Amino acid sequence: MPASIVLGQENLWNSSLNPAGPVNGSNLGGGSYAMTFDAHGDLWVTDWYGNRVVEYVPPFVDGMSVSLVLGQSNFSGTSGESAAAQLNEPDGLAFDSQGNLWVSDYGNNRVVEFRAPFSDGEAASVVLGQPGFNRSVGRTSATTMNGPGGLVFDGSTLWVSDYSSNRVIGFPAPQTTGEAATIVLGQQNLADFGAATSAVNLSQPDYVAVDAHGNLWVADYGNNRAVMFPAPLSTGEAATVEVGQANFTT
Repeated sequence: MPASIVLGQENLWNSSLNPAGPVNGSNLGGGSYAMTFDAHGDLWVTDWYGNRVVEYVPPFVDGMSVSLVLGQSNFSGTSGESAAAQLNEPDGLAFDSQGNLWVSDYGNNRVVEFRAPFSDGEAASVVLGQPGFNRSVGRTSATTMNGPGGLVFDGSTLWVSDYSSNRVIGFPAPQTTGEAATIVLGQQNLADFGAATSAVNLSQPDYVAVDAHGNLWVADYGNNRAVMFPAPLSTGEAATVEVGQANFTT
């Protein structure tokens, strides 16, 4: 069926990409890779080229303006910096049980938490993958990341797809700045990062989801497949279900 409402453009016939602007309250910069609803029914969208996350409050209508922006100080800003109040190519989104919003800040090689209630341009309160808010180096270790993408909570544990490290890593609660991941999938330890095609390896994992049984599903982009890691999850475990290929080695 055809779409009935469009956000980020004036109407259903416009499709302009605005990586250098103009970005404002009704136009997105482009590359809206993730979206999620909060407990109030508001829609949150990552605006990759706008280096921001925006909120839409219903009722939704064509070309409506965003209600709130994170990662920029105002609706027209697009600067991608490494700071507590800025984002650089945001990718994944997830809300925790307290209603706080977690964002995978791909260009800064980190995941940040914005605490509710939200306000325009607010500073993040927690950063994972870096020792502080002014760092953005991409590395593979228990405390660093290299291109984080999809996010999902499994209870209180935050799972992060670490795209360029070819792994998915888990951070148990309470998440604190600079803490170490405790579980890794797709690698045998938290220092390895090689890509491979097998039941225990991943290649450029992108998005993640948890089913009703606590199993973790991973979109394994580089291997053109989706795989399931069964609960309870443990470091280096093998996936038991594969979708998109004939077997785990093709």
